[in-house]
Amino acid sequence: MKLSITKFGLPLALLLLAIPASAQVRDGVGYSSLTICNRGTIPFNVVVAMDNEPLPAIHRWNVYGWFFIDPKGCKKVHHSSFGPPAYIGFGYYDARKQFGAGSIDQVPDIGFLEYNWVQAAMYGKSKVPVLTKTSKKLCVNQSGVSYTLNDSPETNCSTLDPQGSTGPYFPFATTLFFQPMPSRCVGGTYGISVSCGGGHYYLNVVASPNGWHMSASRGSASESGTDQPAADSGSSFDDFLKGMLENSRKQQAFDEAKKKAEEAQRLEAVKKAIEARRTNPVWISYEKEQQAKWGAPSVSAGDYNAVWKGKQMHVSGTVARVSVANGNPRWLTLRFSESPNGAFVVCSPSPSIFSGLFGNDLNALVGKKVEVIGYVQGTYCDGTDGSIRVVDSDSVRLLQ
Repeated sequence: MKLSITKFGLPLALLLLAIPASAQVRDGVGYSSLTICNRGTIPFNVVVAMDNEPLPAIHRWNVYGWFFIDPKGCKKVHHSSFGPPAYIGFGYYDARKQFGAGSIDQVPDIGFLEYNWVQAAMYGKSKVPVLTKTSKKLCVNQSGVSYTLNDSPETNCSTLDPQGSTGPYFPFATTLFFQPMPSRCVGGTYGISVSCGGGHYYLNVVASPNGWHMSASRGSASESGTDQPAADSGSSFDDFLKGMLENSRKQQAFDEAKKKAEEAQRLEAVKKAIEARRTNPVWISYEKEQQAKWGAPSVSAGDYNAVWKGKQMHVSGTVARVSVANGNPRWLTLRFSESPNGAFVVCSPSPSIFSGLFGNDLNALVGKKVEVIGYVQGTYCDGTDGSIRVVDSDSVRLLQ
């Protein structure tokens, strides 16, 4: 029989040795879990990306959430055989009612993952902390998260569209990397009884209303109100799924109540603003300026000519593609069907201007007519010649 060689250059037999010994047995041995308890007054959500593949040369990341954890509540967010690593992210609403990713700067010591001799030779160390700080970004949405990625848990959120998805995905930073030491058992031969322990970890977390700072400390089974499962109990995967469904229902009810309250506040604010500006001389003057500005005849993006540069132009076109580049600033580019070669585009260093006007899903602009007013110049973004740079919300609008 021939031994297969992996990308590490080691025989498969040695790679199997690199897996913790407890991962190669069953009946409760080699299991790990992480229970998180909310010790503060602010509810928070947890998302997890777990590497659900025992072979070290292969990675298959299961991303799932949200786990909704009430104050004084506890949830088991990670439970699996062979002790797979996982990225843990926290999200909650701060005092300004804005949702953001929580960050834990001081990571508590909850134990160490001990390497066997093969792993120690591969990684140059004998052990690593079970819990470390990270900034790995996952793709999440406002409802439920459940999908699988190979190789890396990070991907382009704008193109992620897993089956059963219920909304657009956006990048979300995790704060903890969890590498558990699976449970171990000793005995079981020559009449000696089996004794098992370890593998189950507990974390107490407190969210701050100011920003998204969180503190964490080592917890215990007694604090969380849960007991460690018996060694021969096997996986409580059914309970895990039930917990996920319960969390999803709670999160949905919480989101719906929040949306209703925010919508009522928004409508009330709109009514007050309309009443206030009817007689406001500043608003009346502004409205007249806007009507005069947009009342000028527009030209098509397809009629672009280099002589436009340096002139203020009123340009309209049908959006063919929307893209946002990485970097600082994150340039947004609108390409038009009338200018398929990108000779004229719209650039903006602030994609939030467009999401504030047209919604978070900017791809919904594709196929719609947009008009923009500004001075034509060279391209700052993904264009070939000329562009108008949008830096405020009064320079762009839908024609419909």
